[in-house]
Amino acid sequence: MALLFAGCRRTDPEGPEAAGDGIGFDAGVSVLSRSTLFASETFSNGQSFKVFGRRTGEGRETVLFGANGTDVSLSGGVWTYSPKQYWYWVSHNDYYDFLASYGEPAVADASKNTMRMNIPGNLAIEKKYELADDYDLLLAGRRRRGDASTRSAKVPLLFHHMLCAVKVKVVNESEGTNFTLNDITFHHLIFEARAKATLDALGEPDYLWINTKRSSGSESDATVFSGAQLLSTSDRTYEPDAYTLLIPADLNETVNGTPAPVYEDYNDVDAYTAAAKAVLPYMSVTFTVAGALASETHDILLKDIQKQRFASDDPISEWEQGYKYEYTIGVRLDGGVIVTVITTEWEDVTAETPGILIE
Repeated sequence: MALLFAGCRRTDPEGPEAAGDGIGFDAGVSVLSRSTLFASETFSNGQSFKVFGRRTGEGRETVLFGANGTDVSLSGGVWTYSPKQYWYWVSHNDYYDFLASYGEPAVADASKNTMRMNIPGNLAIEKKYELADDYDLLLAGRRRRGDASTRSAKVPLLFHHMLCAVKVKVVNESEGTNFTLNDITFHHLIFEARAKATLDALGEPDYLWINTKRSSGSESDATVFSGAQLLSTSDRTYEPDAYTLLIPADLNETVNGTPAPVYEDYNDVDAYTAAAKAVLPYMSVTFTVAGALASETHDILLKDIQKQRFASDDPISEWEQGYKYEYTIGVRLDGGVIVTVITTEWEDVTAETPGILIE
């Protein structure tokens, strides 16, 4: 009886499959950079990403692509990595997990390298990022199951934007007064965090930020304009060509983790604003009115900025990863200075890159 049962049981062939092909990948992303913003369906020669992997089967887990991951580079239109890894399927219950990081600058600080996370459970990687860093950061994840119809086919990696992009436009709305824009700075931002990618129990990729750090010091400031830009009644608008990449953030979170100030707890708006500015993210805009001896600075709490000019109940409460935000600052100098800020929220559009095979 035991021999008959064993003879009827269905098993998969053991050993490597299509050993000449090895494990290959498709890679797709819309590229987002600090200097310019564009969607690209191809990578350029010299670009690379780092891939990590793990095989799960027969009750054990096997590390792929080394403990520190493997660099995959594009040269002559061909993606290559070494040493080659091969599929090894034994059962339909086997599966492979892959995680990848794009935007890996050559840095002397080893703590900024993408690394495996030494935690129990599913495969996970992390990447340290600082506000002062000047490169794009994208992560990708994919699980390949043993019951897939084409389980040894190329693995499609669709990279996910970990940062958000912010642009600030300034408009002179005055009837007859010119001014010079001097500075635009964001304060109390996250100045350091770790981007994490993992695959959940169902094999779906999960991207998040952990170990976020804020402060009330200059390390949490991001200046997006500094100079002397004349905005006249005939040439009214300043708009930067580039977005600035920033770490996504909850705009209601304080620098020290204390509860955010509540307006009803203060006697007047000035007292509340001062308390809120001391701990919450805000934007400062500095300009010099024509003929004035000194510049003036106006501060705006980010959590209060509305999506529409005359709205009062539709603020953007957080910057989300993979989104672009365009703020418009309208300055009206006739009859007293009035600064209004509205924002346009842009969802990121991701385009796959077809046919990129790592060989």
